[in-house]
Amino acid sequence: MLLSVIAVTSFILAAQPPAPPLLPQFGQSRDPRQRLPEATGTAVIRGRVVNTDGHPVKRVVVTLNQTNVDTEFNPANAPTTRPISRTVMTDAQGQFQFEHLPAGFYRLSARPDQFQAQYLMGAYGQKRPDSPGPPFEVADGQMLSGATIVMPRSGVITGRVTDDEGEPIARAPVSVLFFPPGSASPVRNGGAQTDDLGRFRLFGLQPGDYAVFADVRNGNNFGVESDTDPTGFTTTYYPGVASEAEAQRVQVRSGAETSGVDFRLIRGRLFTVSGTVINSQGQPLSPINVMVMRSLGGPGENVVNGFSTDGQGHFTLRGLTPGDYKLVVRPRIAPQGAMIMNGRQMPDMAEFANFDLHVDSDMTDVVITTRPTLSIAGRVMFAEGLPPAVPGSPDPVRSLRVSAATPPGPGAFGPPSNAEVASDLSFTLKGLSSAAIVRINGLPRNFVLKQVLVGTEDITDRPHEFVDRDSGELQIVLTSRVSGVSGTAVDGSGKPAVDAVVLLLLEPQQGRSGLYRTGSVDPRGRFQIPALRSGSFVVLAVPRDRMPRVNNPDAYDALAKEGQPIAIGDGEFKVIDLKLSGGG
Repeated sequence: MLLSVIAVTSFILAAQPPAPPLLPQFGQSRDPRQRLPEATGTAVIRGRVVNTDGHPVKRVVVTLNQTNVDTEFNPANAPTTRPISRTVMTDAQGQFQFEHLPAGFYRLSARPDQFQAQYLMGAYGQKRPDSPGPPFEVADGQMLSGATIVMPRSGVITGRVTDDEGEPIARAPVSVLFFPPGSASPVRNGGAQTDDLGRFRLFGLQPGDYAVFADVRNGNNFGVESDTDPTGFTTTYYPGVASEAEAQRVQVRSGAETSGVDFRLIRGRLFTVSGTVINSQGQPLSPINVMVMRSLGGPGENVVNGFSTDGQGHFTLRGLTPGDYKLVVRPRIAPQGAMIMNGRQMPDMAEFANFDLHVDSDMTDVVITTRPTLSIAGRVMFAEGLPPAVPGSPDPVRSLRVSAATPPGPGAFGPPSNAEVASDLSFTLKGLSSAAIVRINGLPRNFVLKQVLVGTEDITDRPHEFVDRDSGELQIVLTSRVSGVSGTAVDGSGKPAVDAVVLLLLEPQQGRSGLYRTGSVDPRGRFQIPALRSGSFVVLAVPRDRMPRVNNPDAYDALAKEGQPIAIGDGEFKVIDLKLSGGG
């Protein structure tokens, strides 16, 4: 096993026997959710931002974040201040300054704005263009001057796209897939359009390996192709192949231009699909918007186009390349899904459809049948009873928001269903159309989520396919018995792993997986992940360049195999010492 645990200890706060869950009385006030004041002190940090040639970079935003880690949890005492998080803009000489800082550990970074694509993010002490830089310590009253942030230059890919006879293709969308080191999945990262000579220039790229592809169907209007010419261009990867697996990687270096990425588009057979969209009562839906989705590289699927049905619910899609598609009808429920047509708002459409379509020939009489969405009523519960009343203070229940979001993966699209929590702690999620993960935000201070239940079934952090009988059975339980994890992380030589990230992953089981929380490692090798709920997790420390770039549960599941299972009880604070997993 790549990760080893040196020691694990824990302690549990003494707690009164939990009171039964209570409901509030109308008009009752409780602990306010007030934002803590920022900590202050007498330290000063001064520095400048320069490019790799040493020239100042003006008008970039510099961010200072405090990353203090206490040696021990002190859960009995609530914090009275919040960590420093400030931004300033560099002047004409690239200079910046932060004042009135308390003693502690900090990170400094600088990001280019949208008009400075020649630069990548820079950080004080940065080793790689994608690294946030190690934390550094500042003492009370210290004047830290000379904090220089070097902004690395981005890379560029240039090339030319032509048709199958070598003639230039204008206005062709060209995109790239970035392959992060140590990641099994590429990430779609930027794009451009060819000019009248078929030339393209992809800029603002970080160093690494890329696949370049052109998809002339992406963004174009289905239905304009001629019925007399059933052929057209298919998605083509450099150097002129049909799939990502066959694509030749293009290496990008910082501050350099990789040229000569020229390729011809592949011509192939295009197909036509026509049909009707009807609702659950068999009535044609008109007008209704339907999204067309398919994989265009990277995890998940992409919206490549959409269409509206005619007055009889009919549709025709022309110019489809062979492959697998998903036709998606999403519910239209005001105000989130309000649709305006000809200056008036269309009525709600509380039905949905996810229709899988494999295209390898012309198709007619395709019928897409929608089905009703669900409205699920639920209630928030406080496991130990409500926070004590504070007369004249705002009610924290007003800040509670419940959401049901589609988990990442194929077909995931659209905003989550959101619901406000009423004064009696009830809520209703409307427009549910697929399996969803229920979450709650806006919690009162010193409270965490304990469980999400449907009846007696625990669905915390896992997608649940709701049915009508679940309405009224959904409960979200909050607890003040907050848990946490702290400890140290060292590399293979026993030195502090200051450029590492501590990951607390959901233990993969029964559809439950992915990232739960992260923690930074300070210069002394310490980390702390507070404000946790109880449960079974996997913990490990990894170099930052092994962090997945997108929220991909499969990537986190692969990392979980290197980690150490850890069970955390209610109000338990575990101390664990870690060795760097991989790359250390």
